[in-house]
Amino acid sequence: MANKTDNSRRKFLQKLGIAGASTVAGSALLLQGCSDSNKASGNKVKVLTADNKLVEVDVAHLKPGDKIQDLSYLQKRGREGIPGKKFVMVVDLAKCKNARKCMKACQSAHQLKPEMHHINVLEMEDPVKKTSYWMPKTCQHCDNPPCVSVCPVDATFKRQDGIVLIDNERCIGCRFCVAACPYSARTFNWTEPKNSDKYAEVTYDMELNVPQKKGTVTNVPSVPTVCAKENCLIVYRHARMGCTTLAIRTKIW
Repeated sequence: MANKTDNSRRKFLQKLGIAGASTVAGSALLLQGCSDSNKASGNKVKVLTADNKLVEVDVAHLKPGDKIQDLSYLQKRGREGIPGKKFVMVVDLAKCKNARKCMKACQSAHQLKPEMHHINVLEMEDPVKKTSYWMPKTCQHCDNPPCVSVCPVDATFKRQDGIVLIDNERCIGCRFCVAACPYSARTFNWTEPKNSDKYAEVTYDMELNVPQKKGTVTNVPSVPTVCAKENCLIVYRHARMGCTTLAIRTKIW
């Protein structure tokens, strides 16, 4: 009787160990690109996994992962978007102090030369209070974007999650979208983009809109990506690496 009890207990513990190992392995896959080697900081952010699930992790556990090199996969992912989600970027004008670091971060992230920018900080006048304030002007990712309707080759498109993107693999450089954009958020690569030699062997990713290509239009994507990439969210690249007062934030619905 004792032997039967011991065997049953041993089998149960073996099954429990296998189940626990599977759970741990599943968690590791779910948060690929994240590391638990560092101590928790207590500062948590929401990130997207490779299978488009929203999870909350400690920032101390994040690290860059391997870059995806398959162009067909990146093109498919960039076109699809995330079903049932809507991404927005909110700028708190009360906190903007014209530091213009968001502009520099954007230029650095998207191979833009000093005279090129997707974000431009403007001084605005309040006619009621008779005072001025600063307003970062970006792509608004319109519900009915005019840049999409004028593109003859479907290089500019709007995803189901609200993001407007450019596919530089299709862009023919007609610049119709540049003329149609009411926010002057698009620029044209008349010459070789900044640091083009550095990105020569990098696979094109339309969500990042890099590497840039001469003779094509460029636009700030503001697209969420998985934490296995260089940043948890592309908008965080502008906000957390740029604006020191966190005037720029993101939200997912």
